[in-house]
Amino acid sequence: MTVQANDRMQSAFLQQEPIKMLIGGQWVEAASGKAFETIDPSTGEVLARVAEGDSEDINRAVTAARKAFESGPWPKMTPSQRGRLLWKVAELIEQHADELAQLETLDNGKSIKYSKGGDVPLTADHFRYFAGWATKIEDDTIYGLAAGVWTSDIKKAHKMVSLLKAGVIWVNTYNQFDAAAPFGGYKQSGYGREMGHAVLDAYTQVKTAWINLR
Repeated sequence: MTVQANDRMQSAFLQQEPIKMLIGGQWVEAASGKAFETIDPSTGEVLARVAEGDSEDINRAVTAARKAFESGPWPKMTPSQRGRLLWKVAELIEQHADELAQLETLDNGKSIKYSKGGDVPLTADHFRYFAGWATKIEDDTIYGLAAGVWTSDIKKAHKMVSLLKAGVIWVNTYNQFDAAAPFGGYKQSGYGREMGHAVLDAYTQVKTAWINLR
């Protein structure tokens, strides 16, 4: 099976001019109005013009994502509801498998056999895989060794540090250690601490002694 040139016109996605970015649930053009051409590698012809995002568009996307994560429907959902939503994404990918495979092949030139038989179904499988994890890694997880937080907002960093049930939390860095800093996990990620004065806690007990020297 091959992808013909007229297949391009069968995709409503490619009929956009230019192809827009999805930010905050809306298809929008770049803030600068710029667009770049993407080439069909099988013919060398222009496949489509695509909105050219820059720092302002990145900031808009991050702001929208943060708003959705903190105050949108997502944080109010139960783990089961989140899993069903991710599963629904997988179903939609499969329903539109032909068009998605077609777009993938037109964009990078690979055989439609691999786009339709590999890329698209594997993408759906990924969403189903993580849909299953939605009910497995909620706050009742039995592990909590270490975690990382990346943010330029120190208030959000403090908030996340207080909420994360992990023995070590790095902010805007990772795998930093010091002999004076205790290291260890929560729950089944470890009992006691290594390094620092806390390392002695597992091997010592506080004892009070009263002695009359008279």
